[in-house]
Amino acid sequence: MRRIIVFVWVLFVVVSFSAKGIRVGDESKQFTIIGEIKGLVPGDTLSFEKVILPYYGGENEKAFQVIVSELDRFVYSGSHPHTQYYYMTYKPLVGKWRGHSKVALTMIVDEGELRITGTTEHIYYCRLHSRIYDEPLLKDMLQLDDSVGMLRAEYGKIIDEAREAGDMERAKEYVNKFNFFSRDHQETYTILKQKKAELMEKNPYSQWMIVDLLQRVFYTPLEDLTAYMEKMEPEAAASFYGSLLKQEVETMTRLAPGNDAPDFTLTTVDGKRITSADLRGKYVLFYRWGLCPGSIMIDIQITEFYEKYKEHLILIGITDDIESIRQLNENTEEDDELMNIKLKPVLENMVAHPWPEVELKGDNHQITVDFAFAGLPYFVLLSPEGKILVRNFSEAYYEAKKIISAAFPD
Repeated sequence: MRRIIVFVWVLFVVVSFSAKGIRVGDESKQFTIIGEIKGLVPGDTLSFEKVILPYYGGENEKAFQVIVSELDRFVYSGSHPHTQYYYMTYKPLVGKWRGHSKVALTMIVDEGELRITGTTEHIYYCRLHSRIYDEPLLKDMLQLDDSVGMLRAEYGKIIDEAREAGDMERAKEYVNKFNFFSRDHQETYTILKQKKAELMEKNPYSQWMIVDLLQRVFYTPLEDLTAYMEKMEPEAAASFYGSLLKQEVETMTRLAPGNDAPDFTLTTVDGKRITSADLRGKYVLFYRWGLCPGSIMIDIQITEFYEKYKEHLILIGITDDIESIRQLNENTEEDDELMNIKLKPVLENMVAHPWPEVELKGDNHQITVDFAFAGLPYFVLLSPEGKILVRNFSEAYYEAKKIISAAFPD
């Protein structure tokens, strides 16, 4: 039977790293979260975890849990040392709840009261009410963002229902709608972009805007980040997330093309040790990959590129867990697809990569921090002298390809 694979993208990231070098005051901020969510019943569980930005991988850090004790409502009071970004997940007392498109409700909790209003049917699109979220421009933008999010979630629900009913044609139709949602709703996303630009112009250093920028810091040109930091108001710069953003801009400046690459030591899956000193004299390409649409679309191209230039190029693959990919490959059928791409040939290629592979376990994880790998797929090309030449998502691969092909023409 033909199956269609869906990958769900989420617009936030979670990591348990401490904010290295960032100090917070000894005084705690007292807060109260009031949930007015129709459909909650006693015994439902709401779990809150800290979102410490930006994302470099790692385990989630649990913050607190609420067991609902009355219909349609909960109250939680607590404290934290600084304004904190959380995500909330929902587990009903009976049955299983599916998010379909979004896997949590994210929120910035400051001092004082934050109210959450909505329904359990769309719990991850509930409205937030506080000093931060009641700002009119932000409120308007988030309302539009949630409306398109709920539509995409509805597509996910239809996919699940169609699969359960054995209607694979309908499932395929809505998988395509789900995967190409942004393309098919460009007008709405253009309006969202305009609203966000207006918010940035009117209130550029709000806590929401700083947290938002931390989530997309790896996608933002360094010159834009530098200009933003230079104009940041003192109070915002001294805040926890303002200080963290400053630290990340300093990291990106250090890793800008033309600078020396950090020294590194890695251990491959077959136990071999690789150091930066060992690789001097050759171009080195780091390929951070995994089970994501971007890697699946580009993986075979990278193998072909490597086979052509392997006499002049050292490629090091960096991933989380190769065994899980092997297992998926064994359970994937020939006709399984992702975004109209046959999945089986890609997985076969992934488990047979011809270059050294490194799993992000133990000391190997340090390279993610040192090179600030921001997601998947991610590439860093080093010169024979150990300089950073390019560092970015897929566009860095195409830049690396140009550099290598120019250095070693046919």
